[in-house]
Amino acid sequence: VPCIAFMVVFVTYIVMIAYRYIFRAQLNWIYELSMISFSWTVMLPASQGGRTDQHIVFSIVYDLFSERTRRWFRIVGNLVVVVTFAVLLPHAWEAVAFLARKKSSIMKIPFNYIYFPFVLFVVLTLVHYPVRVLRDILPGVAAFADKERA
Repeated sequence: VPCIAFMVVFVTYIVMIAYRYIFRAQLNWIYELSMISFSWTVMLPASQGGRTDQHIVFSIVYDLFSERTRRWFRIVGNLVVVVTFAVLLPHAWEAVAFLARKKSSIMKIPFNYIYFPFVLFVVLTLVHYPVRVLRDILPGVAAFADKERA
């Protein structure tokens, strides 16, 4: 789905540029579609970094500590993320459900459809981060799982 959303963003940008500079016209609905697709493109794969552990990290201070201390930092940090997102989930769901009352101005798409990827982002983060905590708590299990995947 994120790849499709990105393709929609790319194609709509090309069409917007063509209409603006070749046909000297502007399509408002295509601008709105590109903004919606962009939000889906950003939100849906955002939790992937939690699964693959490929977030941007400033590790100058982190690298100074031993592996055991770093593991505890990861456990505490990931638990903070899990607790925060667990508290956030019902509120995010409520906010997105509330947005069903409003629709986008041009395409008349309900806002809850537009912002639903945020709820998916929260749910997927709540799936990926406890796994990371368990991998740090039980390093032998993580090594076995990594060996099985290879």
